[in-house]
Amino acid sequence: MSEISMEEASEMYNKIIAGIAEGKRLRRKAKGYKRRTKAGNLLLDIQWAETLDMKMLDALQTPFEDDYKQSFLDEFTVINLNLENVVAAYCDVVEDVFPCNNLWTIHTDESIARLIETIEKGTQLVPPILNITNAEVNIVDGKHRVALCRYLGLQTIPFLVKNDQLALAQRYV
Repeated sequence: MSEISMEEASEMYNKIIAGIAEGKRLRRKAKGYKRRTKAGNLLLDIQWAETLDMKMLDALQTPFEDDYKQSFLDEFTVINLNLENVVAAYCDVVEDVFPCNNLWTIHTDESIARLIETIEKGTQLVPPILNITNAEVNIVDGKHRVALCRYLGLQTIPFLVKNDQLALAQRYV
C-alpha cells in the first residue's frame, strides 16, 4: 500500500467536504423544485445543443477517452425523435423507468435538481445518446434528461445517434 502525503490527504478531505456541501445544497434546491412540481409551476425552457464540442462531452456522465472524442463528434448526428417511441423501445414497463406522473420517485433528488438548475441557467443540454440495433434501443447517456422531458410532456426531443444507425432511428421519428 502506498503512502500519501499530508498535502494529498488534506486535498482529498477538502474534496469530500465540498462534495457533502454540494449534496446538501442540491437537496435544498430539490425541495423547492418539488414544491414547484406539486403546484404545477415547474416550467422549463430546455435549450438543446445543435452542435457539440469537446467541452460538452467532458460534462457528460459517460466518460470518453480523449482520443475518442473527436471521432465521436464526427460519427454522431443530432436527430429529433418521438420520445414515447424511444422509451417504449428502451424498456418494457415505461412507467417503472420514466414515470410521467412523478419525476422524483426513480431518480435521485440531487441529480434532478442539478439538471433543472442547469436548464434554468440557460445552459445548452447535450441531447441523450442512443445506440440503436435491429433488436434494441439503448439510452447510453441522458436518462435523467429523458425522464425530465417525459415528465414535462414533451413529444419530440433531439437525440444523438451514430451516423450508421440513422436509418434504424427513423422508426422512432
